Amino acid sequence: MNHLKILGRFVHNMVNDAVDPAAVEAISNVGKVMDIRTIGEWAQDDGAMSGLPNIGVEYTQGYASGTLRPLALD
Repeated sequence: MNHLKILGRFVHNMVNDAVDPAAVEAISNVGKVMDIRTIGEWAQDDGAMSGLPNIGVEYTQGYASGTLRPLALD
């Protein structure tokens, strides 16, 4: 299975910059169209951890999550 990693620079600052979550969501949408799972790198805080599944990112990697792990998508 292929994965698309979303640059940690966008994930790291999602809570403080309105452009970053928009970029993460756009990349996640491209992944969905291509049937590729997405990974949000550099997830360092609860804001990123709670925001990523809300915009469709399926996995996370970083200080807040430890190693690569799936996010719970409702």
